[in-house]
Amino acid sequence: MGHVVDVTLLLAILLAAPSRAQAPAPHESYATAVRLVDNLFLEPETVDAQRLLRAAAQGLSNDIPWLFVAEDDDGTLRFSHGSGAPLGAAKATTIEALPAQLQQIEGLITGSGHPLPAHFDVRLALLEGLTGALDRYSRVLSGDGLSRFDTRLKGTLVGIGASFAWHNEALVVTRVDPTGPAERGGLRVGDELLRVDGRSTVNMPMSDLMDRVQ
Repeated sequence: MGHVVDVTLLLAILLAAPSRAQAPAPHESYATAVRLVDNLFLEPETVDAQRLLRAAAQGLSNDIPWLFVAEDDDGTLRFSHGSGAPLGAAKATTIEALPAQLQQIEGLITGSGHPLPAHFDVRLALLEGLTGALDRYSRVLSGDGLSRFDTRLKGTLVGIGASFAWHNEALVVTRVDPTGPAERGGLRVGDELLRVDGRSTVNMPMSDLMDRVQ
């Protein structure tokens, strides 16, 4: 379970930019992701730059119908359109070189002029492919998945000013923030949350419960 904590959590935090204006530059995102994997992954001897780059490229080609990736004998990855038109090549021989190569691949795809799937995030697809080469526990979280993970981790339901925990199959209030919505609504520490919007909380999935309370 060490992989889940050390890699998934930190890569999730990496993608939790509060707004587009505050998001790190693409190269910084790749550098941060690779540094976290290199420093914190519990099996460092299995971290190979070329294997990670190959997995990132493969993850990208799985999501882009027109993208083809071929590998030369020396490990160079060559990208092309389904029509046969070449887009460029990339190769990473060291972990230090990996962020720049991920950035190069992103540029090849976004600058190709070919249409991408609706709402497709090239950077996210590359990072998801990269972590897929680590182990079955390591993955990148973003969007709603990241929010749910962060909420479960902290035990805090953001937006109402209260924290909850399960005790003896009951959802109990463990903290109420002063002047928050929960306090103004009369919620007190020790209260049990029995129903939300008329729905019983018994056996309610945590994700459903959090969505309804929020």
